Amino acid sequence: MAITERYTSRSQHITAEGTTLTQVFDCSDSDWNNWIALGKPIIGTQWSPDRRDLRVTDIRDNWLSNTHCEVYVTYSTRGMYYPQKRMDKLSSQREVFDFQYTPRIDPEFVDTDGARQNWRTIYNTWKSPTDENDFPPLYPDNMPLITVTASSNVSEWYWYSVKDRIGGVNDNNWISTWGRRWKPRERIQTSPIGDNDTGKWLFSGFHAEKVGYDWSRIYREFRPNYELTYTYIFYNNKWNYPYGHPTSIKLYPRVSFWSLPRPRDWNDDEDYSLR
Repeated sequence: MAITERYTSRSQHITAEGTTLTQVFDCSDSDWNNWIALGKPIIGTQWSPDRRDLRVTDIRDNWLSNTHCEVYVTYSTRGMYYPQKRMDKLSSQREVFDFQYTPRIDPEFVDTDGARQNWRTIYNTWKSPTDENDFPPLYPDNMPLITVTASSNVSEWYWYSVKDRIGGVNDNNWISTWGRRWKPRERIQTSPIGDNDTGKWLFSGFHAEKVGYDWSRIYREFRPNYELTYTYIFYNNKWNYPYGHPTSIKLYPRVSFWSLPRPRDWNDDEDYSLR
């Protein structure tokens, strides 16, 4: 018995999560042993050159006798949400803005010159201002903060490219140029933090998690799919100069956020529409 497909057994199921297509083969025991050698579908095989989005995800055998079995092969698409998880593609980028306000009771803080200050003392000794710059500084631990987390999927990243930038502040315009340089799915037209945000963002957190494997067009092989998440904290007075130019404290290093691992590929000729 050769491997023959029951064409009348083909079935297709389309939902918002994606498309599945199943075909059934009749197979002898000897041909079953030579399944791969005979070029039959294996996990990852495409349905056709025109339907590269349909790939084999499941193969099941049902033996009817010692010499005869049925083979059920299921092809699946990745669904409507798959583009948001594709590695190295700009479509995988996700940005979240979060506003935090967490006051502390302790009034002590260290200014940019390294001197310990007491906010209550500053406030009590303050006199009527002659201009707006004479107001005492806002108690730093009561400063509301904006946090941005930016996630994306990439096929590879290097520890040193991230390590050398953690704890640094942006050395040039960052979020105001998102629409031009980072190219998110929706450009930020109006930013509440101003046009020039150099030195106002601190790269404060990094998380990398391998979420599986995916086909890489660049390397022509399956590669680990890493979900990278960066955390940035905004401080409007600038992290290095909240009360003027410091004289004796160590500054946060100035780094380029654009050099962090991130997707750069716009090209995507796969069709993810439900059919």
